[in-house]
Amino acid sequence: MSKISMHIGHRIRNLRKKKGYTIEEFSKIINKSKATLSKYENGSISMDIDTILEIAEALEVEIDYLINYKSPRVNKTLSLRNSYFNCSNFYVYFYDGRFKKIVRSLLVLSQRSPSSNSANATLYKGVNNFSDYANCDNVFKGTFNVYDTTSYATLINQVNKAKRVFLTLTNPMARGLPAMGLFVGVSNPPFFSPMSIKVIVSRYILEEDEVFNNIMAVSKEDVKQLKQYNMMLVNTSDCENLSTK
Repeated sequence: MSKISMHIGHRIRNLRKKKGYTIEEFSKIINKSKATLSKYENGSISMDIDTILEIAEALEVEIDYLINYKSPRVNKTLSLRNSYFNCSNFYVYFYDGRFKKIVRSLLVLSQRSPSSNSANATLYKGVNNFSDYANCDNVFKGTFNVYDTTSYATLINQVNKAKRVFLTLTNPMARGLPAMGLFVGVSNPPFFSPMSIKVIVSRYILEEDEVFNNIMAVSKEDVKQLKQYNMMLVNTSDCENLSTK
């Protein structure tokens, strides 16, 4: 059972479920047995490229979405303008108040050219385990632009191109501190409304302790500033108290 086969299988299973197909229904669509499809999804058998292409077409995605695999253990060095973002893997956190839980994601960057301050970005949103990032809720792709004091990302959902999110960050003053900012987009049910959420982007996995939880939630000071200035402001100095694992 290879990591790539497991990666492709996770993508197929997640997409199948999002499309509302049972294993029996989808196996008929791709002319495979239920047992074979089950083995594809758990990664116990590999697929040839023609089969992967057929499944991608049935799920209405580009084949690259299924086969694109990058190991989170390979943390490459980049040469972007701000040295904080000169590696490829970042751990992203925000608090979803609808479900009362922290949402963890992996952001993977790859520099476009040696002289560019822009990177290709892939966000594996909603992971249970960073080492198993392929088993995520959604995948977004786009660009990440780095400047001296701020960084920005524009990302597109790879299943539903109409879903886009924007990441705006204040770059940390010290390499050991995380970056903090806002995650902006259109929320899922029950709201279907433009929204923004406090987000932390870290070079290191963070300790999810009481200090972390307090920073992630909207505080009384956040509400006070919102009422006073009519703006959602992020206090980046809060990150100084966070701990890494």
